[in-house]
Amino acid sequence: MNFPRIIGSVGLLTIIVLSILYIREQTNSDPLFMGDTQKVTGYIIENKISPSGKGAVHEIVYEYSFDEQKHIDSYYSNKSISRLNSGDSLTLEVSISNPSKNKVISYYRTGK
Repeated sequence: MNFPRIIGSVGLLTIIVLSILYIREQTNSDPLFMGDTQKVTGYIIENKISPSGKGAVHEIVYEYSFDEQKHIDSYYSNKSISRLNSGDSLTLEVSISNPSKNKVISYYRTGK
């Protein structure tokens, strides 16, 4: 029978799909299946260093309001966004059907 071969193929396919989803999450890629979106402004709450593999990255925790509800999310980066402070602004693209899905489009320093 080919039962072990089928189980192995399903297992390998599962590992590949989960790996792709994990990598997309870690690189803050476009969320899958966002549908229609709207741009909103968010504000940084906290900028902290988080361990990542052999080094560390900045975890930017931000909040935004959509349909009169507040949402909190985070963004991982090792780029210039790491110089942002609490109170600085982000422009986000937020899914209308599921406001917890969002993508950081740009960021602005409000302080000196």
